[in-house]
Order: sequence, then C-alpha cells, then structure tokens
Amino acid sequence: MHIPALLDEITTGWLSQALGYEVKNLEIQAIGTGEGFTGQVARISLDYGGEGTLPTSMIVKLPTADPEQIWIGTAMGVWEKEHQFYKNAASEIAQRVPECFLNLGDIEKTRYILLLEDLGELSTIDQITGATPEQARICINALGELHGKWYLDPRLSKWEWIGDPYRPAFDMMGELFESSWAMATDRYAHRVPPRAFAWTEAFHPQATSWMRDRYCKLPSTFTHGDYRLDNLLFDQDDVAIIDWQSVLPNPGTTDLFFFLLTSLSVDMRREIEMELFDLYLEALGNTGRQSAGFNSDTLWSLYREALLFYSATTTAGVVHMDPRNERGLRLIDTLVERCMAAVDDHNAGEPHGL
Repeated sequence: MHIPALLDEITTGWLSQALGYEVKNLEIQAIGTGEGFTGQVARISLDYGGEGTLPTSMIVKLPTADPEQIWIGTAMGVWEKEHQFYKNAASEIAQRVPECFLNLGDIEKTRYILLLEDLGELSTIDQITGATPEQARICINALGELHGKWYLDPRLSKWEWIGDPYRPAFDMMGELFESSWAMATDRYAHRVPPRAFAWTEAFHPQATSWMRDRYCKLPSTFTHGDYRLDNLLFDQDDVAIIDWQSVLPNPGTTDLFFFLLTSLSVDMRREIEMELFDLYLEALGNTGRQSAGFNSDTLWSLYREALLFYSATTTAGVVHMDPRNERGLRLIDTLVERCMAAVDDHNAGEPHGL
C-alpha cells in the first residue's frame, strides 16, 4: 500500500486501511522538531469507530522531509535498520522497547512508517545535565544484559540489513576531520585541556585504521549504536530503549563508552566510571564476558585506546552543526568537552604513542 511521505498525508482513511480498524478522527502533533535529521516524529491521537484493541495514542515515525538530509539518512541506512529491527529483532530484545503496531517500508522509494507505543508517561533525563548515579546504574545494567545475550549470535552475520562492524563511512573520517578542524579549533581549543586537543589532532590520521584493523576485529554483539540519555526513558528502576536506527554488530563497548561520554557530567564520570565498568561486566554474565574476551583489565585498556577515536569523531562532527538548533549546539559542545576531559584524565595519547 502507499506509504505517506509527510505527516499531513496520514489521514483517517489511510489509517483505517493500514490498521484494519475504523478511525473516525485523529490529531497529529509533531514532536522532536529540530532534534536531528533522522525523521518526522509525531504523537497521534486516534478515535476509533467501534471497539478496538489498539491504543488511542501512538508515536508515528517517518523519514525526514529535508532533501539535504535524506541522503545522509539513506546512506547510513537509519530507516531501513529500524524497519528491519522491528521486523526481525525487537521481539528478541529482553529489555523494554516500544511495541510496534504498524511497520511498513519501501527501500527503493525511501518510504517508511512506524506506529509505536506511546511511552510519554515515562520520565526523560536531560542529557546535557547528565544522569544521576542510580540512573546510570540502571542504564548500564540493562546494556550489559542486552550485550551478554547477543555476543557471537550467528544471526548478526546473517542479517544483511544490520551491516558489518566496519562501516564504509569511516573511510571518510580523514576528509571530514580535515574539513572541520579549523572550525573545531576556533570553537574548542580554548575550552578543553590543551594536551587532549593536541592528541586528538595527532590521532586523526590513525582513526580509520584503528577502527578497521583493531576495533572491528574484536568479537561482536548486538549494539544500539546511539545509547545515550536522549534515547532512554525511565520507569522507576527500569529503562525503555528507543530509536533503534543505528544498530550494528560491534563490540559492546561501542554503547558502553558512548554512554559514559555522552550521558554523564565530567565530575560524575570521574566519580563512578570504575563502578559502572564493574557493573557492566557483572551484567554481561560469564558467557558474555568469555565471548567478548573481557575482564576488568582488558576493558580499561580498550577504553583508553578508544577515547581518542571518540574525541576525534565527535570533534569532527562540528562541521554538521546547525546554528539554528540551540539544543543541538549545546549537545555537541557538551560531548566534545566531555570526551576531551576523559582523554586528559586517562592520558589517552600514551597507548597511541602520541
């Protein structure tokens, strides 16, 4: 059936046909405007004609309508990945994910629509403020349990849609870094530790080879790929994970390190990162730890290795800043500052001989 390209194209008639229930009235309220390129997101309120078992409020997701951004999302496969995630993997995820009521996709036309459970009653945490220790523990425990189940699962190599650990986009890291470094220097050189900034600049020629020849050779699990507070919703001592557009078969530290660097203030990370590493290893379980080849020493060693990669990639992202998006600017500024602080704290230039 026809898949809408715009929120305005979602009508009562279209929904009635797609859901198999008569929809008499609907209201669409866009949410998340200006939060990124990955799509149009809205809350829809539904009034059914007869008895229905579907909820009266859902979240609808469509690809972006911005022609300047749609090619990026297509190249990264974000909509196809989330479409396939709900088709193939969501039911296998033990952690809470939004229930999916409608999932249509056309990869040739870049047309996708998801109708998902509305989790608006759950709590959100400001990523810029950062998580509390207890919130961080909840997130890391859920993450370790997720990764522990999926390490070396044969489906990760059979599902073509999920891709390989090494993404071709990493081949462009050097070019992206060169085009962004002057801007990054103007914006950050005076506000981050000097040696961390210098190490990041010196490391960037190694970034692609480190990812390809070192990191992506490690055992893989099912990773979320964007595991941070903006994609986590809290219900007391439980967490729901949303936005599965960046899934990859990668070492679980892809999610672990990213969470530590994006979702904790610098002071909070310094206070509890060792505790969170131990909690992550415990949540992986014996089988997960053995499959990953992790113990406390190997995990910490890899963390020090990886810090400069995260510092280089996040700093290079400054070139994509939209000056109209104030929160987006604050997010990337905060991320760069947190990454650079961790680089400095852990003398991350030393493992790379910088």
